Amino acid sequence: MGVLRAARPPGVIRLDCDTAVGRVYIEEFGRMHDGSSHLNYALYHDRYQRTSDGWKFSERVYEVRYLDSTPLTGSPPRNLAHKHTSTKWG
Repeated sequence: MGVLRAARPPGVIRLDCDTAVGRVYIEEFGRMHDGSSHLNYALYHDRYQRTSDGWKFSERVYEVRYLDSTPLTGSPPRNLAHKHTSTKWG
């Protein structure tokens, strides 16, 4: 894989004593070494179990809701060390 970007905003978790279920939304896009690319939106459906070492995954299901393999037309910037100038708020 050449480039992958994944974004995971906060999800939803429902607790029930020593077990819990959760749902996390994810957006991914990537460009592979062969030039192909993909964009997808998906969900993680999770189950958690409280143990003596803390919360652990007991199950994770990955459900793709949208998949687009149309080739990306852009390219990465030449200078990856681009500096961002912060904006003053106020």
